[in-house]
Amino acid sequence: MDEPNDRSVTSCIPTQDVLRRLGFREDREVMSDLSPGLSFDFGNFKLEASHQVNRWFRPVVSLGGVMTNDRTVALVHFEMPAEVESFEQGIAFVAHCLDTHANGLFKPAAPVPWLAQGRQNRHLLPWAKGIQ
Repeated sequence: MDEPNDRSVTSCIPTQDVLRRLGFREDREVMSDLSPGLSFDFGNFKLEASHQVNRWFRPVVSLGGVMTNDRTVALVHFEMPAEVESFEQGIAFVAHCLDTHANGLFKPAAPVPWLAQGRQNRHLLPWAKGIQ
């Protein structure tokens, strides 16, 4: 009998667990298949996280909200996997979502230490792997 190859075994972390570790709180106003949904208040933007099944019938965590500043309004909608490869990859997904919708670097009203960590780990995102 062959021994298992360590590289073939992938342990994933539920995205909901990553978000809770980042400080997302239960929010009964957020519609979610796994009730209740979660949200994080950056002081100038509330990011909501909802566990759903997407249009391809795959479980995802949908991140959303309305991001505004003095000159623009952006509807935030981003899907990330229901499970991520690591805590660091989960943070990178959230940072990517925020920065993409802010058209640059998202600037929260109060410091959010994990945001910089997420930006540093963008190389862990599925589309960035292998690109050096």
